Order: sequence, then C-alpha cells, then structure tokens
Amino acid sequence: MEIACLGLILLGLFFKLMHWPYNGEIMTLGAVLLSMLYFNFSFAFLNQIKFRNILKQESYKGISKLRINGAIATGFVFSFITIYSLFKLMLWSYAQIGLEISIKLFAILVVVLLGFHFVKNRSFFLKMNYIRFISIGIIGTTLCFVTNDQLIDLYYGSDPEYAEAYKAYIKDPSPDAKYPTRAFNSKDEK
Repeated sequence: MEIACLGLILLGLFFKLMHWPYNGEIMTLGAVLLSMLYFNFSFAFLNQIKFRNILKQESYKGISKLRINGAIATGFVFSFITIYSLFKLMLWSYAQIGLEISIKLFAILVVVLLGFHFVKNRSFFLKMNYIRFISIGIIGTTLCFVTNDQLIDLYYGSDPEYAEAYKAYIKDPSPDAKYPTRAFNSKDEK
C-alpha cells in the first residue's frame, strides 16, 4: 500500500512536470492516502503487523506499549511531513511553516528514538523502519530548503513570462492578488 501511494505521488509529479491534466488530483490522492496510512495505522504498520491481523490480539505479543506509542508518534510525524510536502509541491499556502514544524518534530522524534536505541538497546523498531526514516527525512528536509521560486522555475521554466507572473501572484499576500491571466505555453505550443 505504501509503495502504491508513493507511486501515485510520483506519477502526479511527473504529470505536473509534463503539464498534463489531473496532476494535482493524482498527487493529492497519493499523499492523502499515504498520510492516512501513517496517521491511522502506524501502530500496526510500523511494527510489521499485517492489516488482516490488526484486530488479533496474538499479533501484539512481544510488542511493548512503549513501542506501540512510539509507532503512533512516528506515524503522526510521518503524516504531517507527507501532507506538508504535498502543500509545498502544489505551492499551497502555509506549506513552508508546516514543513518546518514537521521537520522539527521529526528531529525530536529521531533524538528520542536514538536515545532509546543507545540507552536501552532497543534497536528493533529502528532497524525495521530505518529506510522510512531516512527517505522521509531527506524528502522533507530537501523540500524545506527549496523555495517556491525554484519550484515555479522547475514547473514553468519553458515560459519565463508566465513563471514571473506566477511568482508575483504567489508573493502578493493581498486578497486582490491577480492570478496570471494568460495561459501557460510550453515550448511545444509556441
């Protein structure tokens, strides 16, 4: 399920770069599904419990309450990073603030988990999820340092006039800000 959601996000991003229709819908669907997966099912998903075994009590034998609570906290943080990464990629409001807060929560979470890892030698949770921690941390941190101007140049670089008009629209905080009136033209259409 996680890989399918990531595939939808990447497909939507590819559609956005190619200026094909439904790019935002596809990317939003993938990110919302992934965020819901992390937010609602992290207690099982991050502890390697299959969905069909979520309600079975024997699935949780050998898993401490501390580890389940850590998985829930990790799921919340992963969910926030996923949603605010979507906000950033779609150039929506408050993306930067939300992403910065999410990355700070992620850093606190990593410090706490590493503390448990080294103090109590509980490395199983980290070993199972280290790829998730690394990939989500890198993606979130990278998007945190990418500016909206850089994303606009990436998305609309083939039409500098439109890119500049869109940058001016994004930077204008007033409710009367004018959306670029002329349509985007790629090099193929000129």
